[in-house]
Amino acid sequence: MNLSDNENMQRTSDDKQALRKSLRQQRNDLSSTLQQEKSASIVLHISHSSAYVSAKHIAVYSPVQGEADPLPLAQLRSFAANNNKQFYLPILQGDNESLLFAPFSSESEFSENRFSIPEPVCNKDELITGDALDLVLMPLLGFDKQGNRLGMGGGFYDRTFEFLKKKTRKPLLIGVAYSFQEVASLKAEYWDVPLNYIATESHFISVRRA
Repeated sequence: MNLSDNENMQRTSDDKQALRKSLRQQRNDLSSTLQQEKSASIVLHISHSSAYVSAKHIAVYSPVQGEADPLPLAQLRSFAANNNKQFYLPILQGDNESLLFAPFSSESEFSENRFSIPEPVCNKDELITGDALDLVLMPLLGFDKQGNRLGMGGGFYDRTFEFLKKKTRKPLLIGVAYSFQEVASLKAEYWDVPLNYIATESHFISVRRA
């Protein structure tokens, strides 16, 4: 790697950090009322999608720092909407910085991980790996319509679903975001796992790839 390559990598990293800061600020500036309203619209789009209707094992997440909230999806009262569906939340694994997934319900107890994100308290034998899921709803800071996702920078989801780059069919990945989090283009890194869909309050986007 020559000096020019190093400079380009540093510039890309700096650009992403600046973009993260800007999008995080915009997200945090939303009032709680707007967050709830937009999240409700996002959940409605997801619940009507074929990806959701056909899925049985679905991972959501506990929103932090103004993230769009997918949890109402697991609380849908319609029997038809949630018939035979099991929902999961991610559990952070310390050794390899990846995720396992724990089932949860309205009776679940929670404890906070090192990022102060609630995780269900459960037995180890209840945890499942990412390849056992049908559908995963993923938080993000930015996205483009090519299915590239800008996360918080920890790489937890990319490590967990790295196996999908081998053309494995499931799970399908849905990026959950507000429409203002869309950017024209994101540079994909070799470790990035692309999204299949993006759900915002305005659209449910199916990613078309060459």
